Amino acid sequence: MIMRSNQRKITFCVCFSVYLFSRIHVLGFIQQSTRLCRRGSCSGYINPQHLSSQETHLLFDEEDDSQAKKTSSFYLQDPKRSKTNQEAIISKNPLVNQLYEMRKLIQSCPELWIHLAKLYPQGQALYDVHSCDETIDLKFADMKTYILASASVFQKFGVCKGKNVAIFGENSAYWLLCDHGIQYAGGASAVRGADASPDELRYIYNHSDSAGVVILQGPKLLQRLIQDAKKKGFSSHSPLGFENEKHGPVRHVILMHKESKSTEDIKSITQSIDSTAATVQVHLYKDLLESAIQQRVYDNMESPVLTHDDLSTIVYTSGTTGKPK
Repeated sequence: MIMRSNQRKITFCVCFSVYLFSRIHVLGFIQQSTRLCRRGSCSGYINPQHLSSQETHLLFDEEDDSQAKKTSSFYLQDPKRSKTNQEAIISKNPLVNQLYEMRKLIQSCPELWIHLAKLYPQGQALYDVHSCDETIDLKFADMKTYILASASVFQKFGVCKGKNVAIFGENSAYWLLCDHGIQYAGGASAVRGADASPDELRYIYNHSDSAGVVILQGPKLLQRLIQDAKKKGFSSHSPLGFENEKHGPVRHVILMHKESKSTEDIKSITQSIDSTAATVQVHLYKDLLESAIQQRVYDNMESPVLTHDDLSTIVYTSGTTGKPK
């Protein structure tokens, strides 16, 4: 996956976090990384132009496996394997066969990274130059570690199966790590861009039943929310105006980026919250992630069993003609 920036416009060069439930198009990551890699060719990657029509059909089309085997001349039986342990061989390219088998095993989006780390540990998985505070350049083996660490961070804040977390920010490497970390912990994300109005963001936080945790783009949005909440007279126990009946006011605010602000600048912003609201804690996502990796807290993490039927994300409309839907 490669993220590029054209001035302020960030483009994901893959499908939207691979939000496909019954079939996950895992090859899309490999295709786009190959096509757009600015560092030359990556060994072990598939050039999409080299895929036959049968291979493309079997890797991407919504057709049941039994029918696919009947219709494809690329489905071969390996005489060296027993009939009870027969792997589908749909191509003379072993990498295509591995991807074909992998897509049948994956039940959730973040699981993708666990499997790809086994197949392509040193392949480039994520490259983000402009949208984070620093360049993010991760191999598939790194992505597995980061996703597990991210999941452990959210489990620490009580995220589990059935819990939702609001993410109010723009596309970036950290956005993806937050989103898939939440899902791997068993939760679901409720997402909206940072440019939405404070009232719209508060509505989404409330409507989605976000569980006491909100992820923000950075200190600029945090400051805007604090100022707007004071202006509109929100009580001191809810200094951002984020609260809902099920979980009460937000307790943890996670900033994805520092946005060129110093640590002292961010402390100054957080100090502007009424001192009686001591239950609200502000964290930097990078600090949480690095701490989890250094301490390897994810080694003993218990991950919930996820299936295609579990909630993955909640996406809202812009709300330009009324409340977001």
